[in-house]
Amino acid sequence: MNGRVVFSVLPESVPSTWQDALRVLVEALPVPDKAAALEAVLKREAEGSTAIGDGVAVPHAKISGIENIEAVIGRSADGVEMGNEIVHIFLLLLIPAEAGASHVDFLAHAMRMLSSAANRERILNASSSDEILEVFA
Repeated sequence: MNGRVVFSVLPESVPSTWQDALRVLVEALPVPDKAAALEAVLKREAEGSTAIGDGVAVPHAKISGIENIEAVIGRSADGVEMGNEIVHIFLLLLIPAEAGASHVDFLAHAMRMLSSAANRERILNASSSDEILEVFA
């Protein structure tokens, strides 16, 4: 892994169930085996909810066949129930299976950005993908 993070953004709302939301988010990523990626994310979710509070979830999984961390951000204005939380912002991460712990720095940065109420508000109110990505720059 070369340490790159490739971001995608779905500026429109994600579906009304968390399972459908994860499916839509995985579909948005340029990964060779989307079915295996979704299966890995759902398996990780079964181990414990990645809804972290404040309307945020960070579903993630390690998968084979990618060289970079693939990240996609999705929003739900109405909110999606997930793990006894109502989630408005999803940051889905697919991490190369060979990554070891190299993704931890990016995850820590993302968590700092998402812990800010002002940043969450910026993401929810953004009118373009670029505005959403600026939060993580």
